[in-house]
Amino acid sequence: MRPATRGYELRRVEDPEGAAPPLRDRARARLALRDFAGLDGDLSLLGALGRYPAHQATRIRAVMLLEMGRFEEALTLAQEQPAPNVSPELVAVAFEAGHHLGRRPIHGRPSAKMLERLAQNGYEDWVQRLRQLMSGEGTRAGARV
Repeated sequence: MRPATRGYELRRVEDPEGAAPPLRDRARARLALRDFAGLDGDLSLLGALGRYPAHQATRIRAVMLLEMGRFEEALTLAQEQPAPNVSPELVAVAFEAGHHLGRRPIHGRPSAKMLERLAQNGYEDWVQRLRQLMSGEGTRAGARV
């Protein structure tokens, strides 16, 4: 996580818009480490860097809420985004949170292409769990993303 932190610190001063990628990478690392307190701070910073970084922060926050077992909040956040802005992460969060809550998400199931993008972004275990849910095998509540 140190390289992402260092990259953020250097770019924050030199190029505020360039600070988003290392900050996003650090936030993803904190998510993987389940460092939710640090992640929350990073997401607040990321959200203040502009429209696209704010959308990235929303996607990561939705995954964080799902991983924390806060399904109602995760579903609400994932479904607040208008259809053109719905990312694979938000569709998948809404799908899994809706499953845990017994509700059908408004954006439906993640497509095969969305699952592929999630896997490319490092969510291989989550993709496996989503495939199990979609095939009817189910998963335990509160499972790690």
